[in-house]
Amino acid sequence: MTERSPIERFYDDASQYVERKLGMVSSRLSRSVILDVIANLPLGERPWRILDAGGGGGLYASPLARQGHEVCIVDISAGMLRLASEYLAKTGVKNKVQLVKADICDLDVLAGREFDLVLAIGDVLSYCEDAEQAVRGFYDLTRPGGMLFLDVESRFGGIRSGRRGRTLDDIYGAFVQGRSSPTGEPDVPIRLFEPSELRLILDSAGWRIVHQWPGAICWALLGSQALQEFGQTDQGYARLLEMEHRLRKESGLLAAGGDLQLLAVR
Repeated sequence: MTERSPIERFYDDASQYVERKLGMVSSRLSRSVILDVIANLPLGERPWRILDAGGGGGLYASPLARQGHEVCIVDISAGMLRLASEYLAKTGVKNKVQLVKADICDLDVLAGREFDLVLAIGDVLSYCEDAEQAVRGFYDLTRPGGMLFLDVESRFGGIRSGRRGRTLDDIYGAFVQGRSSPTGEPDVPIRLFEPSELRLILDSAGWRIVHQWPGAICWALLGSQALQEFGQTDQGYARLLEMEHRLRKESGLLAAGGDLQLLAVR
């Protein structure tokens, strides 16, 4: 039996991932905003062929499949793919989504396929071993004129929130090195990106960047506890969603969000 990598083990053991994400106001806000962006992409006649890279839980594949798109989830974690299968079954689209176990840094299993849109959502490039290789692989699998939508953990937003360290040594180390780890998981490195670093990676792979936004901006500015409290009512959630949409339009806040989001075309 092949030994699991630290990141594979970390996600294989995340048995409550989907339920937790469904209950988090910050996650609900992000999904709403991202799905709105996807719905308005200029990709021509639908349905689209969509590669959901690292999309194990199926939280994006499910609504996109319900819209009629052809979705393929690729994830390194067998556990996450099991969760995706369960969630897709609950939402009635299990037979409409293909599940593939593979490392997004090595997508040879999809050789010969061509996609209209590649999604790398949920900070998957922050968690993979070689973001540069993954981005080149996405490029090779995308048709001319196709697009890539991704988000990654922001070096500055993550530090401000305290998510990637509580002591000054932790915070300073993450700031200088652009790396961190979940609490109790020192073997799971997380890459925290600066905007210029992310742009350079995509440029070098041949992608043409067309837009970028701060992601999880309300989460970074208000904190997870306040966000969860405020978003429990329909009115509160609607106000937070309005704030999220408006704040992400402010280019000066790019590095202030918990994530960096970027749209590029092949």
